Amino acid sequence: MQSYPLAGLAVQVLHDTPMLEVVDVNDLIDNENLAYLLKCDTVYGRYPHSIDYNEDALIVTSKEYPVTHILWHRLPGARGQRLACGLAA
Repeated sequence: MQSYPLAGLAVQVLHDTPMLEVVDVNDLIDNENLAYLLKCDTVYGRYPHSIDYNEDALIVTSKEYPVTHILWHRLPGARGQRLACGLAA
């Protein structure tokens, strides 16, 4: 997911919804800044859960969400999509 504050809100809502799962977070900024933006959102306020990060993931309340840094607009067939959600049964 990219583009705060929408993506930050999406991660928060998905983390708090047991029926849904975040399988990957994609952004071009480093994980330290992603964790900070999720924790201290200027639009939605402070996120009440603990937020941390490591080299490969964001960690929300001890659950790790893998982070990738893919430039989607450079992939063949990309048309500028910035938020991608996939559903699986």
